[in-house]
Amino acid sequence: MASEREGSMISLLWAIPCALANRIRGGWLGDKIREVFPVWNTLGERLFFTLMISMPVLISLPFRQWIDFFILFFAGLLFGWSPYQYMLNPKDDILILALRGLVLTAPAGYFCGLYWFGFSGALMGLCYWLGSLVKFQYRENGYTWVGSDWGEVIFGGVISLFLGLNIYLCR
Repeated sequence: MASEREGSMISLLWAIPCALANRIRGGWLGDKIREVFPVWNTLGERLFFTLMISMPVLISLPFRQWIDFFILFFAGLLFGWSPYQYMLNPKDDILILALRGLVLTAPAGYFCGLYWFGFSGALMGLCYWLGSLVKFQYRENGYTWVGSDWGEVIFGGVISLFLGLNIYLCR
């Protein structure tokens, strides 16, 4: 088992793979993953992201709490929303995405006593807005990442960072 200090560092650095995992959940590498796992689909992407984001809970908190967190976070991913992440009307889209983010993180955060994480979903709108400002173009197989793609990376990293901070600073 990792020491408290090592566990803190692992959870803070875990934000990087979680940022990429959220982009994978959003469709990045989907075709390549389906070559290896033909059953890879939206459900698989959501389960993968839920598993990735919940790892600090699994290694730090009781197993039953991890199960509760996993189920509630996964349930938050099931709600379908219109594509406000493209920031066509930033003033409204930021607010709608903040609510969407709270639907994602608040149930798991509050039920498991991870309040910072629960509130972190409210940053979804700002993360996607910041993503829309990114001018760096990552091209792969004819597809260029747009603002919502960068927003997925930023948001996945932010909520994971809040989870790690919550676990190690507020226990």
